[in-house]
Amino acid sequence: MEAQFYLFTEMKRTSIRIVVGFLMVIGVGSILLYMLGYRNSNTDRNWTDTFFTITSGVCVTGLTVMDISSRLNLTGQIILLIMIQIGGLGVLTISNWLALSFTGKLNIRQVDSSNKTLGYLYKVPTMVYLKKIITFTIIIEFIGAFILFFKFLGAYDFNTALWLAIFHSISAFCNAGFSLFSGNLLAYNLDLTVNFTIMLLIIIGGIGYLVIIDIYEYFKARLRSRQVRLTLHSRVTLNSTAWLIFGGTIVIYFLELHNSLKNFTVFKGIIESLFLSVTSRTAGFNTIPTGQLTNMSLLVIIVLMIIGASSGSTGGGIKTSTASVFTALLKSSFKKRDNVEMYYRSVSYADVAKVVTIIFCYFLTMIVAVTLLQVAETYGIDPRDSRGSFLEHLFEVVSALSTVGLSTGITSGLSNYGKYILMFCMFAGRVGLLVLVSSVIGKQKKLMHKYPVENIMIG
Repeated sequence: MEAQFYLFTEMKRTSIRIVVGFLMVIGVGSILLYMLGYRNSNTDRNWTDTFFTITSGVCVTGLTVMDISSRLNLTGQIILLIMIQIGGLGVLTISNWLALSFTGKLNIRQVDSSNKTLGYLYKVPTMVYLKKIITFTIIIEFIGAFILFFKFLGAYDFNTALWLAIFHSISAFCNAGFSLFSGNLLAYNLDLTVNFTIMLLIIIGGIGYLVIIDIYEYFKARLRSRQVRLTLHSRVTLNSTAWLIFGGTIVIYFLELHNSLKNFTVFKGIIESLFLSVTSRTAGFNTIPTGQLTNMSLLVIIVLMIIGASSGSTGGGIKTSTASVFTALLKSSFKKRDNVEMYYRSVSYADVAKVVTIIFCYFLTMIVAVTLLQVAETYGIDPRDSRGSFLEHLFEVVSALSTVGLSTGITSGLSNYGKYILMFCMFAGRVGLLVLVSSVIGKQKKLMHKYPVENIMIG
């Protein structure tokens, strides 16, 4: 009992540090961008738009109410990119890495917070794990920028091409979806180099640091002729990611075959569908105007956005592992089995309970946010005239809550109330709904008793 109370207290402290840390970064970033970031301070500067942009950057969402390439100067774009990088790695990851760099060690609380925010790989000590995360981030973003640089160099001067490459590489790896092109990546919808580079950066950032380092340790051990295997978490993440990417590609291709893909060859149509399937789960880049997609495609994308990326990654959503465990729970229930099983392993009751809680919190937040957005944007309008806005508002809320960044094009036209609703969704989606709830709930009472079990009729 004492151990459970201690774990709850530490989880609450870590949750508070995460929430406060993100709020501080958003606050500082908003002030800096408002003061220094606009090309024309007299006409371009707006506090709500500034706050929205920085929140979207720190929460690695990509929803935007402005054309950042025309309204932000170079300083503003650098500030936004720094916010994206901090948001992608996580506030506590940055602070713990700085503490480790200056002191050479981490205290127990810092170790605990790193394990909770990034996941824990038992093969690697926490301090080594943290260093590897920073190293891998720099290496992957550098490789992405290197490839994109030579692609952009043909159309831009050296400095511009370099900046575009760095910005888009970091934005893609952090699954942010921000672009310095006014049309996002529409101009590169048939460019295989840009498409595949962005997709690989999104996928690598979306599977999570835990999986990246687990794969690295796996191949390192195999080179030394040691028999090892990937963790259950890595296997679940990689398999579910593959199924979602290719399954989404096939469904989107056939749904858009006679719509947005009608002028493409089969090969180019598949590439466009693949890109949309990859980016829909967390990144927010687009090579096809989202507002031109069919309603069924939008519904499929909403499902992909809800599932999102993987735990311990730069992406959002309920996470692939959560969806996988929930699927296993349904399978066990249909087969009337007592245990939830995956890959010849049983999932603990605590993990199953957490999965159900996450899904419940997500859908509750989504329903409340859509309701509030409908009230804010359609109040006083004849219901018959606003009926079609429901799907757009649902899409916008899910995109924000899953920190994706795709939009049907209504973001900039929302009222200030609507923008603040989306800001809360982005923040809740990035810090995590359970973390947000844990940071505000009161002190847990220690129970010294256990109630007797009694059956209840279900269904």
